[in-house]
Amino acid sequence: MVLDAVDDDTVELMRAAAWPCPGHPRADGVTSLSARVAVDDLAALVHAMDGMPDTVRATLGTHALLVLDQVLLPDRPVGRGHADTARLFTRSLRLLCPPLVLDIDASPSAGAPADVRLWHVDAPPPSSRDVLASGAAHPDTTAAARIARQVQQRASAGPGETVRERSEPDAIAARELLHRLPDDLLATLGVHWRVLRWQGGYWKGALALPRRTRSAALASAGQEALAGFQDLAASAHDWHRRHRNARRRVFVRRLKPLMVLAAILAVMPVAWLATSRGGVELHPLLLGISPLLMVGMIALSAREIPVMEWPPRPGPLPEDALRALSSGHDGHPSDPARSVSGT
Repeated sequence: MVLDAVDDDTVELMRAAAWPCPGHPRADGVTSLSARVAVDDLAALVHAMDGMPDTVRATLGTHALLVLDQVLLPDRPVGRGHADTARLFTRSLRLLCPPLVLDIDASPSAGAPADVRLWHVDAPPPSSRDVLASGAAHPDTTAAARIARQVQQRASAGPGETVRERSEPDAIAARELLHRLPDDLLATLGVHWRVLRWQGGYWKGALALPRRTRSAALASAGQEALAGFQDLAASAHDWHRRHRNARRRVFVRRLKPLMVLAAILAVMPVAWLATSRGGVELHPLLLGISPLLMVGMIALSAREIPVMEWPPRPGPLPEDALRALSSGHDGHPSDPARSVSGT
């Protein structure tokens, strides 16, 4: 555990543990648990954190590792008799399925979607994030996380083993292969997953989460993503065939904003043609239905702006993307019983 003084009356305690990813011992994830309390409640905080095992924040699969970053909710004090009932909030998670890494940041306000970033394990995003959207420190940049990773690296390194340094040409090639992945890779998991957008070095997307059950929905989405990436890693060559229907539904879903806009724009000329020849009588208020529909569309898009696009037709994954996916699983899965190093 690492203890920091926030001010004269408040302290923050964080505990972290490093977990190596199967088949890729140099790609590890860090689970973290943190809380802030008054100095007088420090003993109750330590008691509460000791009763929360690190294993509940990590899910180890055959090809992938899912780790959570959690915090004790500040609106439920840990002390004053609530040490055993303090609720947890999952503010971010990381999914490692070499060579892919998926980060989901749910720390923005409850009304906003979670931020999603997909990047290559050998080519981190050009602009690394040291803080979450809420302003809290990113779990990988905290002192507890650095210590946990150092302990894990010392435990997994063999005698005389050296780590190959990542070169810039390798990172550029990794980003080019990552760009070849389909942008509906996550959208096939469900309607709450948005289509990915390429940002020059990584994929960026969003995950819609309900306001009231945000933390539980994020944990459920993490398990969905874990199952989806495990399925992709197990057999990437026929991924398109297995998910052809889901990709078609995503294709139609991406067309809906354009179809709605076309329908709105078509209402006014159709109504004018119908009434100009005297064949149909319409109430004068109905002639304003097109602007009202436009205003309604803008109101519905207040939380998320719809994208007007003609999406590409779903097709099989390119050969170079398949090679990139298969290159992350040429090692041997690690032993789960020996995969924890904590602080």
